[in-house]
Amino acid sequence: MGATAIWLQSSGRVNLLEEISAHGVAVSGFPLFNALPLGLLLGSLFPILIITFFLTSADSSTLALGMLTTGGKESPSSLNRIIWGTLMGILASLLVVGGGIPALRSLAILSGLPFVVIAMLSIVTISVEFRKLVPIFESSTKVKRSPRSESPPRSESNEESQRKD
Repeated sequence: MGATAIWLQSSGRVNLLEEISAHGVAVSGFPLFNALPLGLLLGSLFPILIITFFLTSADSSTLALGMLTTGGKESPSSLNRIIWGTLMGILASLLVVGGGIPALRSLAILSGLPFVVIAMLSIVTISVEFRKLVPIFESSTKVKRSPRSESPPRSESNEESQRKD
């Protein structure tokens, strides 16, 4: 939709920049959709898509948190998921009411910080493990072959081949 928005703005069909400065980025989709064919339909589907996105994200998050807190069970109990969903909803509501969207963004960035530390430790440990391994091709050239494996395969004698016929 980015190229469409630029084209609509530059052609003068819609002044998206004015709408954004007056109402904020959150409502910028509605004037864009209204300028398109079937704009009323797109404008009414837009909130449904946003709600669906939030619900599926929350469902995935509660499943992941439930699995982490139950020791890796693939299907944590419904009560466990309801508790995590409620806690996430309360936390998000407090952040939005208390500090607005910037506070929510800051929390998202801060909550990603432990993952960065874990990812960096994983990179270091896997690098150390790779240095310990001997490459397959290098080790196969250093291994001495037994004399038995170097001998040519035995051929059947004439008597054995005649018996098979």
